Amino acid sequence: MGCAASYPPNAHQPQAGGSGGAAPRQAPSATVVSPQSLPRANAQQVGGAQQRTGQADDQKSAPILKSLVQLHRDSLQWEGDASSSSLSFKFDTSSSQGCKVTAHLFVQENTSGDGAVPSFLGAKQTQQETFRQGLQQTCQVTFSGVDAAAGIASHGEEKDGFYHLVVDIAAVGASGLPVVMTRQLSYAKLAKSDAGCTLSLVKQKAVAGAICSELETLYGAFGRIKNNDAGGDGTDCVICLTNPRDTVIMPCRHVCLCSNCANVTSSTWSFQCPVCRARVAAMVKLQD
Repeated sequence: MGCAASYPPNAHQPQAGGSGGAAPRQAPSATVVSPQSLPRANAQQVGGAQQRTGQADDQKSAPILKSLVQLHRDSLQWEGDASSSSLSFKFDTSSSQGCKVTAHLFVQENTSGDGAVPSFLGAKQTQQETFRQGLQQTCQVTFSGVDAAAGIASHGEEKDGFYHLVVDIAAVGASGLPVVMTRQLSYAKLAKSDAGCTLSLVKQKAVAGAICSELETLYGAFGRIKNNDAGGDGTDCVICLTNPRDTVIMPCRHVCLCSNCANVTSSTWSFQCPVCRARVAAMVKLQD
């Protein structure tokens, strides 16, 4: 449980199935694994204003995890007809040994419980390709003889561990590392449309060591990653405008405070996010 932030490497040529040539660097993305057992903030009415109490109990810390694989969420595309269907997307991998990309179509997720790494059973089709280290690589998978619209009708809505599509990106030779996200699972849903079928991302999970947790996006975390093309503007705490941002507000997931300001329990922002005004349930400090 903690945070995962991708640190892109220099691009290399992918193996069969990847895109050729080096691609421009893109701003790294940052995600946070949903913290579990975070205590809820206690609030009381004081002189007509709300004040949050028990802040010390709400403070949690989470390490920043290096992400060896990262799918570009907005790059998923689906094309198909009654005879075949194809999936394409972009992704990054910083693993020196590259990664394996596996796509499962109409599959059941099997897991032994919360936090366990899942396996996938009964897929209508499963395709796998291997890629070398690199940025913004393109993967295109063709599912032969698959009518996606008919599959949706027979498979039905996603429920009880059944999913239309799961993309599994796993770094090669890096399994079991406890402070590194070595594997990312992306779950997508197919829907019928006038043009055929559309694809939308439902959720993502990260595997770090032997733990699998659902991912959520952090807002405002880019400034914590040094020497990237996102620039250095907007990286200071929005309250003191001096210290770097290092604290996530839950559940809105804005990274907008330094730990010093986050510890001021009598402040307005101790119970209300200064960015979106959402109620504060807990604060999580990101530790390098």
